[in-house]
Amino acid sequence: MTLIQTTGNHMPGDGPPTDRPPGRDRNPRRSAGLTLIELLVVIAIVGILVSLLLPAVPSAREAARRTQCVSHLRQVGLGVHQFHERRGRLPMGARWRPQTDELHGLALGNVLLQLLPYLEQQSVYEAVDQTKEVDYQEFADGTLIAETEIPVFLCPTSKNAGLTPGYDFPVSNYGASRGPTAMINREDRFSCPQFNEWNELALAPHFDHDDPHNFAGPFQREGFVYSKFNQVTDGLSNTIFFGEMRAHCNGHAAHGWLWTLSSQGYLNTLVPVNYDSCRDDETDGCHHRENWNSSQGFKSLHPGGVNVLMGDNAVVFLAEGIDHQLYQ
Repeated sequence: MTLIQTTGNHMPGDGPPTDRPPGRDRNPRRSAGLTLIELLVVIAIVGILVSLLLPAVPSAREAARRTQCVSHLRQVGLGVHQFHERRGRLPMGARWRPQTDELHGLALGNVLLQLLPYLEQQSVYEAVDQTKEVDYQEFADGTLIAETEIPVFLCPTSKNAGLTPGYDFPVSNYGASRGPTAMINREDRFSCPQFNEWNELALAPHFDHDDPHNFAGPFQREGFVYSKFNQVTDGLSNTIFFGEMRAHCNGHAAHGWLWTLSSQGYLNTLVPVNYDSCRDDETDGCHHRENWNSSQGFKSLHPGGVNVLMGDNAVVFLAEGIDHQLYQ
């Protein structure tokens, strides 16, 4: 016969022993869910976290857009260097005023057109006949070449990426610099008297008919005049080659990237960074995009400044408060 060992008052047949203290309910009812106060506390904490995180979202998006914008600007710079390596000179800012008899017309393209083969846009480049005015040329199928959007010419931050309101063609958000070369003023309602003060810092005239090479930047648009790296006396790392522009704030650039007079070789450093020329209804000509001076400054929608491409292909962010004379 097998004996069963028991502990305490536990007797055979009573089931397995239990360690519960005497008098404790063997099936206690546990409460489910949160109290109202606990729920309100959780909601309050979530609300605080959301309010802290929401402002960071636009900042993160702008940082990503700015990174891509800088990348595109550097690609343009690489194109410039490859062009110089192959041709032994810089591309011309714009072929607006031909100085030879071989080519006729006034609208024979700009630096962006010349850089296309170095930006993986060979087919677009080959479609353009540069012995004729280029602004309204067509592909074989009848489509206007100027309707082609070139992604590397666009900065994602710019609200006018793609088509500019009131115009028909894709634009460029980057423009070639002619440095502190003097500006001219319109003699109508778009006149800007401020340009006289800015012109006091100019290092070259608007256009020297006796010496077309007398300009103060790496590019200009007055015909077939060009520069070389060894002519950049301040050094490539100290000289702005390209910079951002807002096509909607520039009546020249708003016509599209292929337009010969799209401000390529016409942008300058005399105009302060991000100077407002975006007010179409402004009676003051200095703030209107159709003037010929303040609209030609470097502008962006990045908070506080603008990206510029130096001659050594470094991209520098210039603050709006940069000393104006140092800027030149």
